[in-house]
Amino acid sequence: MRNTLALILLPICLSACTPPSSPPAPQTEPKADALAARVAALEEKLEAVNQGSLQDIARIYKLETRYHEAQFDPSEPKFQRIDTNVGSFAVSVDDVSPFGDGVKVKISLGNLSSASASGVTLHLTYGPRQVESEDPKVNLAWLNKLKSKDAEITERLLPGSWNPVSIVLPGIDPKEFGYISISMDATTISLRKN
Repeated sequence: MRNTLALILLPICLSACTPPSSPPAPQTEPKADALAARVAALEEKLEAVNQGSLQDIARIYKLETRYHEAQFDPSEPKFQRIDTNVGSFAVSVDDVSPFGDGVKVKISLGNLSSASASGVTLHLTYGPRQVESEDPKVNLAWLNKLKSKDAEITERLLPGSWNPVSIVLPGIDPKEFGYISISMDATTISLRKN
């Protein structure tokens, strides 16, 4: 009987003496991998949405400012449209000549309306010809070379005609002059009375 009792008590004693076994580790690796894959997919979609939003913003900005300014290579004869708060104008760069430490630019302002316009201010940005480049450093270096000038036009812009004006742009060698951007404001229009 003692042997039987010992055989019964021995496993109980042994189980009391052995440290408790830790519970089996939860199997989180497949869940974590699935979650990481979902996060990566969402990040990829978010990046695509962000890129699309930036492109949409650029398109909207381009449409909103489409006729806000005209950019010219002064060596190419052409005209462009500029919108102001009082109407649209055609603008062309007709002639460039050396003047002092810069250049004198003859600009024609075509008043497309049947009203004369006055209180006109031209906003000019000018400098060397732009170099076509994908490198932001090259584009930034070009932007840093640009100069600005506002010029008030004292003459009234006659309706339905080209109105020539001459503007002196200082601080640029005529040999380097290859870019001009023009925008304008007008404060007053005048219509004829019958």
